[in-house]
Amino acid sequence: MSKRIYLDYNATAPVMASVWAALSETSVLDVNPSSQHTSGKTAHKEIKQVESFLYNTFGLSVESHNLLFHSGATEAFNTLFNLSGGINAFIYFTTDHPAIKFIANSLESNGVEVHCLNVGPDGMFDISAAQVKLKDYADKFDEVWINTTYMNNETGVVWPLAEISKLKVANNIKLHVDAVQMIGKVSENLLLSDHIDAYTFSGHKFGALKGVGFSFYKKAISIAPLILGGGQQNFLRSGTLNYHGILSLKYALNGRDFGREFLETKKLKDKILQLIANYPKLSVIPSQSSNTICLLHETKRADEMLILFDMNGLDVSSGSACSSGSVEASHVLEAMGLTNKAKNNIRLSLSYSHISLEKDLLTRLQNIFAKL
Repeated sequence: MSKRIYLDYNATAPVMASVWAALSETSVLDVNPSSQHTSGKTAHKEIKQVESFLYNTFGLSVESHNLLFHSGATEAFNTLFNLSGGINAFIYFTTDHPAIKFIANSLESNGVEVHCLNVGPDGMFDISAAQVKLKDYADKFDEVWINTTYMNNETGVVWPLAEISKLKVANNIKLHVDAVQMIGKVSENLLLSDHIDAYTFSGHKFGALKGVGFSFYKKAISIAPLILGGGQQNFLRSGTLNYHGILSLKYALNGRDFGREFLETKKLKDKILQLIANYPKLSVIPSQSSNTICLLHETKRADEMLILFDMNGLDVSSGSACSSGSVEASHVLEAMGLTNKAKNNIRLSLSYSHISLEKDLLTRLQNIFAKL
């Protein structure tokens, strides 16, 4: 069989070769960055350099936002919305990451007012409905948070942050953006608005090591730590800093032409969409991302299609959980009103690295689509 092609970048982007190379050349490899000896201080200095790099890369300042390193988005969500942080009301959306729903349930069981907003058939939020609920909560509560997802990992639908930011300002609430899928997929640059209260990223979504991520959050926000101990990161997250992981964040971002990556990946995505259009039993969820195709079949279930993709050497995701022959419906597609297709979806998530594989990839996809 020809070499397998990995098309599951929204789940995890493989660690970039440049990251491995840079880590292998790092002068300080096996020390604790909190240690007071010379090597420990050198590691600490390098982490501070990564912090400065991230602020510059995303266009935020140390005057407006703090920066917190963590293990990834799930930990970040739990830290940011920690009950002891004083949240009075919490709003989220039906298409948010499942971790957000579990957090919302926990908050509600502890007396926090919680509301889940619906999305439309296109996966977009209803700005009028959001405005009504936000105003209602803002009038009644002091500390109101709303969670939003910049790009949905299953569909590739991208939300207009400028519109959401207006809702925040109008109602004086706090806004968190799950920006995990943003890098290289949403726009041609990485600049963030300093009006938004918090952003979260995971390193393994853009070619850094697994188990490391970071969040920006406004200086005025008081975060209650989940992990107590040695007082690292100003007591917000105790424990030895993930030195290699933090360095990998910089190595995975530094020197990349995200404008070019976005445009070239989008061109490949469009060619695949043109191919899909030739097969009447197939359809897609329209999206604004450069890399994500949520493929729907008229009758075939995801587990059937996954076998065919796998046999043709393509690693894809169903966007739903499959085990023991049982397919769980996609909560995202159900939220969009596509209940009859919620078990019939395949997700292809591309990257810039697939450009060189275009001919082989299109050939394999054509063979698969012809059998569906």
